[in-house]
Amino acid sequence: MRIAVVATAISLSVVGLSSAQEADAAIRKSIDIPAQHLGSALQSLAKARGIHVMFISEDVANFGTAGVSGNFTADEVLARLLSGTGLTFRYLDSKTVSILPVQSGEGPRRAPAAAPRASSSTDEPVPSTRSLWDRFRFAQATGNPFDVATADTQGRQPSQKKPVQIEEVVVTGSRLKRATEEGPIPVKVYTDKDIERSGQTNVADFLSTVAEVSTAHPENGNVYVGQTTVTLRGLPVGTTLVLLNGRRLGDGASTVAYGSYFDLNNIPAAVVERVEIVPEGSSAIYGSDALAGVVNIVLKKDFQGIHAGVQYGAASGLDEKSADLAWGKAGDRGSFSLIASYYNRSNLAAADRSIVSSTAYPGLQDFCNPGNVYAVSGTTLPGVGSASAAIRPGIVGSPSLSDFDGSRLNQCRYWYDADVIPAAERGTLFATGSYRIAADTEVFAEVIYTDQQQSMVNGHRTLPKTRVPASNAFNPFGTDVLVSYRFTSPETEQVSEHDTDFMRPLIGLRGKLAARWDWEVSAWTTRDQQTLSSNASKPDSARRTAALASSDPSLALNLFSSGAPASESLLASIYADNRVETLSRSRVASGFIRGDVFRLPAGPVNAVLGAEYARSESQWRSPFAASDPTANFSYERATTSAFSEVRIPLLAGPASRGRDTTLAMTAAVRYDHYDDFGASTTPQYALEWRPSKSLLVRGSYAESFKAPSMVYLNSPLYSTTSCCVTDPQRAGESTSFTYQSAGNPGLKPETGESHSLGLSWSPVSHQDLESSITWWAVDQNNRITSLAGQEIVNNENLFPGHVVRDPLTNAIRSVNVGYLNFGEMRVAGFDLSLSEKVHSRAGLFTVSASASEMYKYTAALIPGATPTDRLGKATLDAWGPRWKGNLGLSWARGAYSAFAGGRYVSRYTDYQDSGATTRQLGDFWLWDLSGRFDFGDFGEANNKLLRGLALQVGVVNVFDRRPQYSAFYYGYYGYDAAESDIRGRFVSVKVSTRF
Repeated sequence: MRIAVVATAISLSVVGLSSAQEADAAIRKSIDIPAQHLGSALQSLAKARGIHVMFISEDVANFGTAGVSGNFTADEVLARLLSGTGLTFRYLDSKTVSILPVQSGEGPRRAPAAAPRASSSTDEPVPSTRSLWDRFRFAQATGNPFDVATADTQGRQPSQKKPVQIEEVVVTGSRLKRATEEGPIPVKVYTDKDIERSGQTNVADFLSTVAEVSTAHPENGNVYVGQTTVTLRGLPVGTTLVLLNGRRLGDGASTVAYGSYFDLNNIPAAVVERVEIVPEGSSAIYGSDALAGVVNIVLKKDFQGIHAGVQYGAASGLDEKSADLAWGKAGDRGSFSLIASYYNRSNLAAADRSIVSSTAYPGLQDFCNPGNVYAVSGTTLPGVGSASAAIRPGIVGSPSLSDFDGSRLNQCRYWYDADVIPAAERGTLFATGSYRIAADTEVFAEVIYTDQQQSMVNGHRTLPKTRVPASNAFNPFGTDVLVSYRFTSPETEQVSEHDTDFMRPLIGLRGKLAARWDWEVSAWTTRDQQTLSSNASKPDSARRTAALASSDPSLALNLFSSGAPASESLLASIYADNRVETLSRSRVASGFIRGDVFRLPAGPVNAVLGAEYARSESQWRSPFAASDPTANFSYERATTSAFSEVRIPLLAGPASRGRDTTLAMTAAVRYDHYDDFGASTTPQYALEWRPSKSLLVRGSYAESFKAPSMVYLNSPLYSTTSCCVTDPQRAGESTSFTYQSAGNPGLKPETGESHSLGLSWSPVSHQDLESSITWWAVDQNNRITSLAGQEIVNNENLFPGHVVRDPLTNAIRSVNVGYLNFGEMRVAGFDLSLSEKVHSRAGLFTVSASASEMYKYTAALIPGATPTDRLGKATLDAWGPRWKGNLGLSWARGAYSAFAGGRYVSRYTDYQDSGATTRQLGDFWLWDLSGRFDFGDFGEANNKLLRGLALQVGVVNVFDRRPQYSAFYYGYYGYDAAESDIRGRFVSVKVSTRF
């Protein structure tokens, strides 16, 4: 039913939006091709104008281009790109252009009035007298390269002729080269222009706006300060693999105990060329962690000249500044580029957002300043006449009984004195280069380094209902009482300082073995080193207990006043600073060979065969807890992998279509062996069927896995006394027990299965229309989790050895709640997208819409319990709203361009962290605007200072929609950081130039 409804909607949109167009090449359209390698620039032109551009790789290999930006016809763009190269262009038809060396007296040639009809035979030779168009169609039908037939080349000997080949690309989700970006696996591509016009200033914030990303994980919504990540399909943290230029990255040093993921803050938006998303399992291609899919961040390279930009953005109570400078140079045999980026952001205090700090909202606490007093065991407080009382404000020194108000309690918000968003400062250097050391061999290298510092105030120390003995020098009640209290002195302010150094250098070789075979070997290391300095560690409990009981005013804690609770030296002795040093490092060597194995009637069989070796290391050190084995560890593992992939054409099209393949199967398999837990083999299969040039039907099945982290496998034993569990083997007896937690060497990988079926339609007669619909389903099994002690006791037979009993009395002695393989999730839905380009005298308009509907989300994480429905029901673990979508309208004309977009989140039930609630959130739109003006396209193209100058203005959340109140994270935040933007309206201005 859903497919029928969507297909009908797509069909109606075609009727409504399609219109007769003039010849594309003669229309002036806005285009922005940055300085880069000439081949890449020609590919950009082809994609932007919907035409085919054919060229010989060797002809363009030694040229770079300064880029083209403005309102031009296709001919004008080609002329600018080819200026000074000795190359010209020739139209084969209105949609096909060939790039050729300039012959004597020759210039560009327009398309013929009608293209010659291609021969219906694929067995006949290709005579030199046939037209270039015929030779092109013959090459499509046979898969063979063809010769360029010009007045000059027809007389050459065969050895002197250069073959012309259609440039192939490698798309994320496969290692095979292909002539089109659309293949059997759906891939969403977002360029640097998409990021810029969204108004978001970092990669994580931009990804949170994408429909396939059900929940965001920003800095302000993460339990661990400053770490950001991305999760697809609403699955748990760590199930989406992040790649950099198609290669794996190591885990963040501080995330190994929190799901093992890469911190996106290490990659600034200034160095990103595009982001590619594969929203389904991809372990057969990339290995572990790709259960929900892959996000590949592709960095900028191969550009010419100097690019520079400065940006300033602000919201109420928050501002940020950034600057970037890039330089690139391409020569005859290689290229080199260098990018430097700097970012600085102020903190956003909770006091600047009433939803976090105001007592007008729910989620109030009683540990405030001044605090509250309670009678022990519910008795009456002496001299007050009630069981509880508020400490009146303004008390200094020793209080009297009249300083307590038994008719009320002081209440405050948990985080009213904290930061909502941490202050941050980041600097990044990225360098990349390549050099052709032989005709068919190239050496390449890249290195990225990021240094970042973050500082976050986590509020002051609190003491919820802490026993204060009668002996306390400031206790006026003459008996023990309970006090809830919040410190306010500087010594008790909890501040986290996070310092990170991230580096990823890489070097490699690649080349060709034959006309249709290429190879690559590379090696890289990823190093993420972090230091967390904080006074938020556990206090010295012995000294605190002594200070609470002391009768000496100089040594006692005074929790009964608004003044200083103790001397600076006493507070410093109880609440000492702490420092945690973490390191995550991986060293990887990888190689593959790729090419055509043999030829079938429907076309060549393409294959990839490769191997990879990696050594990973995780360290955690706390100098202030040198004797604590749980705070100090170092683990290593080695991984050996082999992978292969093959594409088999099954059915060729009719001769009238050039016999291009219409049905093909792709299969991949990967074997990964880990020296600490075992091995995993993951296959993947996909079919693509093209019944017409306008329609692609595709389906896929993939298995995936996530390796257990080294911490989950090896962490040392932690033990403490806990109360209580109910013992079903002893008539429901309630008993205290020894709570134990340790790594589990017997853990197996988390596993997953992905299914997808969809179609992509872009009519040949109207290529400005693109639409797609995809059904998808992801299952996660053998989830690694830690169950509550009671659940393990209730299901003791399922977890042998985790409950230890007294051999004589059968009473429970200890319960091990360490990590286990248990639990499954089932998620399914539809992805829809539609875009249409409309050319008019007013400019180029692009209308776009995308949405992800999740119609199923169940989780079974407790033995024997019915699977929980998480669809549209928020949890701290993992969940997803039913609908998340985007609408967009962009316009470009000459020097001007603009964008307006809306982001929608459907209704969902609030978190249950503060108790059961039916509170409904969501069902809102956030609207964004941006605009750009290019001075070089406004009559200033000959002015060197203004030619590359541009002004960009962005407004995120135009209508300043503030978050709804939420019980997210036990109500401490006051809003849902996974779906809301606490900044409110955010305005940014960017000035950039290039020359």
